[in-house]
Amino acid sequence: MEAADKEALRVYLFAHKEETDIDLLTLGKHTGLRDGRQVWQYRISSPGALSLSFFFDRVSLPEGALLFVYTDDGSKILGGFGSENVSPSGTLATQPIESDDVVIELQTPAGTQPVLHLSEVNHGIRPLSTRAVFGSNFGRGSSSLSCTPEVVCMPGLDEMKRAVVVVVINGVGIGSGTMVSNTQGDNTPYLLTAAHVLSVNFNHMDIEHQAERTVAIFNYESPSCSGEVMPDMSQTVSGAVVVGFDKPTDACLIRLNNIPPESYRPFYLGWTAESHPQGSYINIHHPLAMTKRVNYYNKDVKVNVTCMTDMHYFGDHMHYEVTAWDVGTTAGGSSGSPLIDKEKRVMGGLSAGRSFCSTKAADYFFSLANVWAQNRKATQSIVRALSPGGAGVLTCDGRDPYGSPRSRAKRITHVSSALTGDSLSGRGTQLSSVEILGSADAVGEHYLLKPHTLLYGAYVMLDMSQVKPNELSGKETMTLEVYTGGDTPALTLPVDLSKIIHGTLNSELDRIKYREVFIPFDQPLELSDRGELILAIPTRSLPKGVSILHQQYRGAGGQMMTRSGNKWSPRTLKSGTIALWMDPLIGNPDSDRTEKSQPLFTLTPISREQILVQLADRAEGGADLSIYTLQGQKVYTKTITSRSTILDRQMLEGMGVLVIHVDAGGEQLTVKTLFPAI
Repeated sequence: MEAADKEALRVYLFAHKEETDIDLLTLGKHTGLRDGRQVWQYRISSPGALSLSFFFDRVSLPEGALLFVYTDDGSKILGGFGSENVSPSGTLATQPIESDDVVIELQTPAGTQPVLHLSEVNHGIRPLSTRAVFGSNFGRGSSSLSCTPEVVCMPGLDEMKRAVVVVVINGVGIGSGTMVSNTQGDNTPYLLTAAHVLSVNFNHMDIEHQAERTVAIFNYESPSCSGEVMPDMSQTVSGAVVVGFDKPTDACLIRLNNIPPESYRPFYLGWTAESHPQGSYINIHHPLAMTKRVNYYNKDVKVNVTCMTDMHYFGDHMHYEVTAWDVGTTAGGSSGSPLIDKEKRVMGGLSAGRSFCSTKAADYFFSLANVWAQNRKATQSIVRALSPGGAGVLTCDGRDPYGSPRSRAKRITHVSSALTGDSLSGRGTQLSSVEILGSADAVGEHYLLKPHTLLYGAYVMLDMSQVKPNELSGKETMTLEVYTGGDTPALTLPVDLSKIIHGTLNSELDRIKYREVFIPFDQPLELSDRGELILAIPTRSLPKGVSILHQQYRGAGGQMMTRSGNKWSPRTLKSGTIALWMDPLIGNPDSDRTEKSQPLFTLTPISREQILVQLADRAEGGADLSIYTLQGQKVYTKTITSRSTILDRQMLEGMGVLVIHVDAGGEQLTVKTLFPAI
């Protein structure tokens, strides 16, 4: 396995496979409940495993049956998997669970006859879900990811990032992939990845077997630039069938067995098979099986290049070459991730690379243009699926498969440090739970939104670093209250925290005990004419030691409120205000208003040496950028021909306050920015 990882192919190999022959209904512990339901339990122990995942080759789950995989203490749980998760061929693959000892439990309604046979157990030998902090070295040899930022840090990626998924192959390898649309717009759940990902570096060429054991994980991304808040891996779709697998080009298209549900907010990216796309490029990926990252390249890619791997896997002149990223790098786990052009269309996927943060080297992407140009059965199958009208169609726009207000909903926050990369765990940044909660009956975050805005859910970021295990009951819960202007909550929801808390305390891989909790609403909640919202948590409902992540502001900025009785009051400090990290998921405003509300350009520091300048989508024709001192002296000028460009930060450091002016035809924007001495 180590030797395979030294190849230029960038699949992350994390587990060994063990074949089994376990009929859980015969060998499992059976219990009949008073209401007639039947329960079977079977323990799997694989000492020393960093994770376990499973493949059931014979599955029949009657309506109402649920399959779970969990640890004894309830700290980690997968499921419940129902009949909708079973493939048409009667199989089921699970994503990894981070434990070496778990219980598989099947619950079925009275009078039903389930079937459940376990044929494969995957023993993890490399970690998953390691905290991915932008700017740090992760201690995996030379594979530092300090130069590739979390997707949340960079503006304008919403639709693109929703399309990119973790691809777990046969329980042993991890790559990346992209949900893509077709020209009919029929919402078929096609997933584009690399052929060497599905075959795990071409070592397993029974590709239908591999596809059947594929799990796609959606929305595995941190809500903070620092990567200190970890998401879960619960949004999955299991199983797929092969549409086209072509080794010479390295292109692979599979069709998921089930359509990702609306709650996942999936997006199907468009694609292009044009021969010579030009402009700036983006790559979104999951390096080393970590949370979603983004790379930028602002030159033209080289076309029809021969991919130079350690072994000659592919045909000659089949690939795009990114000579060296302006921002970012790839790593194991990035294979199959999309190369996206300035029109937000997929051009191909990552085949191989030599790039590292410390080494500027090339990465190679398979080319849809070359897939279109071939005349093999596999490439023709890919073309027919993506372009049912024929190979003459070379482009397709992306689409939201649901097109619903819920799927287009946006998350908003008052915690600006989430997007700046500032650490949430630095000394003095987080007050204790006693200091935050005080003697109030409830605490909350106040928002003023457009009248009649619809709410679809809420995110709460919890700090569990002060929890003491001996003070836990094992049944930890909290309550979310949603106020829309009245004295009583418009919505009250209980939230089970026991699995999250115990999982966090037991994690050996994550020393920072911050977790994101998403609470979806069964039905959207409409705000009043005032547009007022308070997301609140009664203090008594929080388990002992659990607090809410927050940001302290000097002066105004925070909107934390406290409630005593029925009265809400702003919470202030001597030095300023506090913003609780409690974010609503709100209906997307009118698209024109949303676009105009976005600034013409944004400045994002991405390292000590570089600043990313990104134009709004409406600046299609590019823009002129000029930088002046406060005395009016011009110190820099550049014509931006793509959506983004990189500034040399060191060139500006020590010059004090500078004026940055961008002119995009009829629209201009000027901002002042401080560049102190380093």
